[in-house]
Amino acid sequence: SADESLGGRGLLMQRVGTREAPRPILNDPDHAEAGPALSPDGRWLAYGSDESGRDEVSVRPFPDVERARFPVSTDGGMSPVWSRDGTELFFRSGDRKMMAARISTERDFQVVSVEELFEIGTEYVGGYSVPFADVAEDGRFLMMRSLPTSGSLVAVENWFEELKRLVPR
Repeated sequence: SADESLGGRGLLMQRVGTREAPRPILNDPDHAEAGPALSPDGRWLAYGSDESGRDEVSVRPFPDVERARFPVSTDGGMSPVWSRDGTELFFRSGDRKMMAARISTERDFQVVSVEELFEIGTEYVGGYSVPFADVAEDGRFLMMRSLPTSGSLVAVENWFEELKRLVPR
């Protein structure tokens, strides 16, 4: 998670189920690190950082983050999200592009290829340290869309029953 005591610029680690205090794992006072995402096997930490002079996505081994740093994005990147099988890393490039980096971890971490998947509409929300999407097991994306600034919010009671009625199998 981002460390607010570090001005929201570093990443902390805390073991779940212990009373161990959170400790910084990436804490460069000259650069911002945010948006951490652990690979499904727990071996790799993807995150966004401005250490190159602009926001880019990198990956480090976890928990030994000082051992190496592997750049993933080359033309800007933020908000990394892993595929469920750990073979792809998705991220935003600029404000409008969804990118996919194909990953190999057979010997060490390696980016095999990077491609643009689609353009993201301006109505979808997320930020530097807030994930804007998640990826389902079948590869579909779940993205958050902002509500219009005018209009009303509609609450649907018994949503599952309504969904079954509208989308019969």
